[in-house]
Amino acid sequence: MDGRQTLKALRQNPDYSNIRVVMYSTTRNELEINEYTSIGVDFLIKPNSYREIMEVVPKYFSNKQ
Repeated sequence: MDGRQTLKALRQNPDYSNIRVVMYSTTRNELEINEYTSIGVDFLIKPNSYREIMEVVPKYFSNKQ
């Protein structure tokens, strides 16, 4: 299975359907991002540098309790 198939299988299984999933990707393709968010996945676009990663990731998780 690829990532999309895996995520859809998680959402269809009652034991795993409520697990929070965060997709961390370089894509900026809105159609792809919408596909993931439509199945209940949080989508975080990877920053371009380590410094940006260290700024974005902690803020994202501290705001998404």
